[in-house]
Amino acid sequence: MTLTIANVCKGYSQRTILEDVSLSIRSGEVVGFVGPNGAGKSTTMKVVMGLVRADSGNIAVDETSLAISKVEFLRRIGGLVDGPSMYPTLNANQHLEYVARMRGVQGSARIQEVLELVGLSEKSTKPVSRFSMGMKQRLGIAMAILHSPDFLIMDEPTNGLDPAAMVEFRELIGTLQASRVGVLISSHVLSEIERLCDRVVFIRGGRIVREIYPGQADAAALFLVRTTDDPLATTLLLACAAVRGVSEGDGCLTVGIDRDAVPEISRSLICGGVGILELTPMRRTLESDYLQEFAGAKELLS
Repeated sequence: MTLTIANVCKGYSQRTILEDVSLSIRSGEVVGFVGPNGAGKSTTMKVVMGLVRADSGNIAVDETSLAISKVEFLRRIGGLVDGPSMYPTLNANQHLEYVARMRGVQGSARIQEVLELVGLSEKSTKPVSRFSMGMKQRLGIAMAILHSPDFLIMDEPTNGLDPAAMVEFRELIGTLQASRVGVLISSHVLSEIERLCDRVVFIRGGRIVREIYPGQADAAALFLVRTTDDPLATTLLLACAAVRGVSEGDGCLTVGIDRDAVPEISRSLICGGVGILELTPMRRTLESDYLQEFAGAKELLS
């Protein structure tokens, strides 16, 4: 099962907001959607939720199209966009009963199931006015998944969550993923996106510009190298065809090489009379990819 967003365009007056946006989410896949403010993330999500009408393009879950079968399409989609809207005097159970009537969900068993899933079963009779931000977010997700959607759309769902609530949120996303719910999530908390997502899509100026897989090793990488003679090591390394570049700093060398060339450069250094004190791969982070793509900054490594 796949949620497909194909060639979606949206503009207001003379301003283009989305330009030929295309991406897909498979069942059980968690996809991050990141970019600077104004890039088009929220508009894309609102279009998928049927809250904003696209000027052109197609959005569908398998053969069920938003444009042709809107009611059926929205039965297969859940969403949490612009934060959860709630009545402060009502409790969690009452909110879900209201959503159940709106969504045509029968019976109270599903309500109890969802409350347990999001960890609110013991707080179900507590007024929302006494909820923490994390509890409100969990209730918002409960309202979004009550009708058992195939896909869940969440715009900045981690705003205001403390560290404990973030752990609970990750566990909840893992539970949804295990239930084969596909998730599209936007956030500026890149460390959480990196931990949560199978795939991350970058959007800039209303266009998809890049797609990466967090944790996937690159064939080309940077290595931290500490030696007994950095100037000589630099000369020897630059003479190797496999080395793409060498920079010095903080008592070490940063060397760009292909991973399978590590034995070659090790031999070159040792045979040239240079002792190797450390040779460590430098892990690329989502933050470094983001800054490289959107800020033109030098690559950050950790």
